[in-house]
Amino acid sequence: MDSDGHWAYRINVTTEQLHEPAYTTLAVEVAATTDAFRDIAFAARVDTRLDPAELDTPVQQLLEQVIAQDTYQETTPLSTEYTNLIDALDLEHIETASNGHHLWYDDMLYRYGLYINDAN
Repeated sequence: MDSDGHWAYRINVTTEQLHEPAYTTLAVEVAATTDAFRDIAFAARVDTRLDPAELDTPVQQLLEQVIAQDTYQETTPLSTEYTNLIDALDLEHIETASNGHHLWYDDMLYRYGLYINDAN
């Protein structure tokens, strides 16, 4: 309080910028029909499509054996059928492991991978 009996007030002004998130909703037409959507979804998700009729019989039989067993392994030297199957699945460049690929074969979707273990 000053000598005249008045209170002294002090005002401070601060400026700040507030950044608030902006939420945006977006809808883009992908396909007009269920079949068209299926084609688009498969194209984005399927790594390899194999038609049983286009595979050599021994390779087709080996693939179906692998599917039935859920796993398959060979030691070197690899059979011609197994080498051709690895090529058909586009795994010939793998040096140690590759997993999480998707195969469309005989109207079914499969997940596949290749692991190469060193001999111990």
